[in-house]
Amino acid sequence: MLCCGKTVCRACIEDSIEGGMEQKLMYCPRPDARIVGESFRCAFCRELPPEDTVDAVQKLIKRGNAEAMVVLGWQYLHGDRVVRDQKRAIDLYHMAAKAGSSKACAWLGDRYMKGDIVVRSDRDKAVRLYSKAARLGNPLALCNIGMQRMMEGKEDFVYYTLASVSGGFQQALNAAKADFVAKRITKEDYAHALRSFQSTHEELQGGSRKKFNRRLASNCTINDVNAILGNNMSSNEDIMNV
Repeated sequence: MLCCGKTVCRACIEDSIEGGMEQKLMYCPRPDARIVGESFRCAFCRELPPEDTVDAVQKLIKRGNAEAMVVLGWQYLHGDRVVRDQKRAIDLYHMAAKAGSSKACAWLGDRYMKGDIVVRSDRDKAVRLYSKAARLGNPLALCNIGMQRMMEGKEDFVYYTLASVSGGFQQALNAAKADFVAKRITKEDYAHALRSFQSTHEELQGGSRKKFNRRLASNCTINDVNAILGNNMSSNEDIMNV
């Protein structure tokens, strides 16, 4: 939230907005702007969103808010309400990484691994950033480290892949499936991956989360999981038929 710096997932924001609007509009057939605006108050500090978002983000950055650094970095990266400046964006992501943002660490790791016109490729630096992001529990970083360890022939790649799957990361589940088909992981490991992925997504199903997840869904993976495991999580034979 730009007002107080606290964060909440976008699905919960939708749920809060829709719930608040429904209650207020139910008893007011012709709502004015004030009533509509009230439904957008911050769930934490109850303030309305600031009109000057860039100024609000900069104030949060001065207070050391890592998420605000990521937000402003993204704005500079894409030229959203500021003049596009990729070097400034990279600097802000570095600030956020030092402040403990797993998202910034993973994003920078990806940039340094690939390299581009702004960031020179540096694999060692990328690995250090991925490792920090992984320690902070970032699913993308865990998945990337797992894939890298697998290509290096390290047996512990399974740990990273399964940890990423447990975070509900789509790409990690796809990687686990590929590893299972290629017989790099066991049937038990893949079954565990499917169950943990399903469990994570079941926790995220409710209210506006379902609507939001439908918009983000890409490969109907959760349907595949349900088809494989079934409602009763019955047999290993179903898992073997993937």
